[in-house]
Amino acid sequence: MSTLHQVAPDSSTAPRGRHRTAPPAYVRRDVWNLQPPGAPPHPVLSAYAAAVRALKEGPDVGHLSWTHHTQVHGMVPDPLDGLRNECQHQTWYFLPWHRVYLYHFEAICRSIIQGMPDVSDEVKDTWALPYWDYDRGPADDPARTLPLAFREPVVDGAPNPLFDDARRPGINAGNLGLGLHSTTAVAWFAEQHFTSEHMDVPTFGGPVTGFMHSDGPALGAVERTPHGDVHVVVGGPGGSMFSFERAGGDPIFWLHHANIDRLWEVWRTHVGVDPDLERLTESFEFLDVTGARRVLDWADVFDTPTLGYTYESTDVPDSVLRDRARRGIRPERPAPPIAGRGVGPDEPGDAERRAPAGPTAPPEVVAVSEAPVHLRRHGSDELDLGLGDRERRQALRATDRPADTGPERLLLVLEHITASAPPTGPYAVYAGPEQDEAAFVGTLPLFGLVESMSDAASHGLTYTFDVTEVARELRAQGRWDPASLHLSFRSFEEESGEPDQDGGEPEILVETVRLLVQGDG
Repeated sequence: MSTLHQVAPDSSTAPRGRHRTAPPAYVRRDVWNLQPPGAPPHPVLSAYAAAVRALKEGPDVGHLSWTHHTQVHGMVPDPLDGLRNECQHQTWYFLPWHRVYLYHFEAICRSIIQGMPDVSDEVKDTWALPYWDYDRGPADDPARTLPLAFREPVVDGAPNPLFDDARRPGINAGNLGLGLHSTTAVAWFAEQHFTSEHMDVPTFGGPVTGFMHSDGPALGAVERTPHGDVHVVVGGPGGSMFSFERAGGDPIFWLHHANIDRLWEVWRTHVGVDPDLERLTESFEFLDVTGARRVLDWADVFDTPTLGYTYESTDVPDSVLRDRARRGIRPERPAPPIAGRGVGPDEPGDAERRAPAGPTAPPEVVAVSEAPVHLRRHGSDELDLGLGDRERRQALRATDRPADTGPERLLLVLEHITASAPPTGPYAVYAGPEQDEAAFVGTLPLFGLVESMSDAASHGLTYTFDVTEVARELRAQGRWDPASLHLSFRSFEEESGEPDQDGGEPEILVETVRLLVQGDG
């Protein structure tokens, strides 16, 4: 349901957009910099634990209730109050809605912390929600495992408010980390457009839609990976993080989403193009730090300093640097002509820094699967998408173009995904039988799959990938057959080495696979 209610907004009279005078900024810091391996809990994390404990011990309703903050993200049945069961997924509202969600939660935690006598004045004055940067270093980097403060069920003889026993056991134990494929930034870092009018065109932030709780038509690249992967790997089937309804009840959720919010800033800093502010007419309503209903406009939440916070780092992600090194690309490249951080409309060059919602021409289908694809823990189906002569020439033309020269792209769509039971983890997709880095297309996280199969849903879960660079690299290696695209899949168990879980194997079906060419229009 929409949050456009007749509720008085914040008393600020500042105009919309980027004109407000930014308040002093709090700095959100990486949790693994606060508490590296072997270090004691940092005061910032101890204060967060104290705030979470206070919320969990608080009332059942209202802004000082942990239950309320969990229900804001998801609640069944829907209370239809415009405050709960409102999380936005599979839509261009995903990032701004969650930004405002975190903004109010952080402010409420800070107000609780500032009232605690055993917290230092320094922490009270500077406390900000940490983030979990899991795209750091190689596969065995400790930062890919659950932060230390969240692992122990008991701390100092009392229940640890940051522990959630519904997580995947290996995650809580610290012996299962987030794999390179589940945290990679390569796909979203390559997307120059925030959104598109076309559902089959991959973008950073998701397609233009109405307000969408769990029934959007497609995901933005950053919502797919790392967002969806981390939810599913951390939660596991049946875990809190696996479910829209329960995800906000795991204290690590807030650090995960602080990182997703940070990645939006990374993208805006190095790559992306903001949509035109005049199109951003939606508003988001939450309970604020006083418990009052407060509305913030989307156009007012683009710049984090305007909201009073910044991030410790917005550097290019490690996975992007690794991918460039593997492909022999220099570490830094010039930003696209219209890229860069958004600036106010009165500042020079702003018109060039805004962009339409992606290419105007819809992509053209060049191949469609003839039967559903079955995904299994071991021995998933493989698929060959045959192309006719004309379609083969179209696909070759897309891979002939040098990188970064235009919008013509080769796109892969896997749609109408269903399952007989919650999946045990993401599936990796490869363009070819050889499942190596050159052939890696991306992952199917399957977060939101259960919600997409509800009686109220109409779209089903769909993922779209830009496979242009994969095709170019495989073609250069003599591994690309322009007459047929071969797809293979690898389960989370096969990727991570985690033992199979007890119980029957879910029946996962990809109803349709399509290959498309995005033209110059």
